Amino acid sequence: GVIFAHDALLGPGYTTYTTASTTQDAATLQIIFDPDAAFGEISQALSELDATMANGPSALGLYRLTFEDAAARDSAFDALSARTDLVDEVLKE
Repeated sequence: GVIFAHDALLGPGYTTYTTASTTQDAATLQIIFDPDAAFGEISQALSELDATMANGPSALGLYRLTFEDAAARDSAFDALSARTDLVDEVLKE
């Protein structure tokens, strides 16, 4: 599932979390969410893709998502690229 919280979405005092299973070698995507996208919609989309929010946002607004393997990452890339209502940009690492 997805574990993520961020102050821009939830309010001051929240932070981004990661699960213990996240590794440096994990298949990853970088993503910039549409600033008007609702937290619930983002969370549901990431949960459906079995994405884990590893870190973010960077100074540029990038979040890093991790996946179990490259095939899951590639499938998520296609799905998220089509979600222009939630995503401004998605990049493979």
